[in-house]
Amino acid sequence: MRAAIIESGKVANVILADDPSEFDAVPIGDEVGIWWGYDGEAFTSPVQPEPVPEPARPVEPRLFASIGVVINDGAIATVEMAAQLQGAIYDQGWLMVMFAEQQDAANYLVFAQVDVPARIEQFKDGGAFELVFSDVNGDPVEPTRIDIQILKVR
Repeated sequence: MRAAIIESGKVANVILADDPSEFDAVPIGDEVGIWWGYDGEAFTSPVQPEPVPEPARPVEPRLFASIGVVINDGAIATVEMAAQLQGAIYDQGWLMVMFAEQQDAANYLVFAQVDVPARIEQFKDGGAFELVFSDVNGDPVEPTRIDIQILKVR
């Protein structure tokens, strides 16, 4: 028969014995094991530690696309664009860049280097994003060169 040797209220060892009382042991069922608690009447399962989740691997952004635009007299003079992009439209202080396919905005970071103040507006329907060029008063300003990097983070 299975029996438990109890020390300080815990099962210290499990033995097989015809007469557990010879070893000052307590008869147990198959479920009881070492480290179980014993209060003199009943056994309690040891507290299982919470599993430690694996740390999330940092997401390494990678370049998804880049675009270089030269503005001359209020219009796009030249544009160098990655295949993932479909086109660019410029009009008085804003530039819209269209993706070739629908994209999830949460997956991308957009960085722009411009020779005038600029802010990046939200993606629109996952198909495009806008850059707005304005001075401190909110009036549109005309850039001459815009370099954009789009990083994919997921």
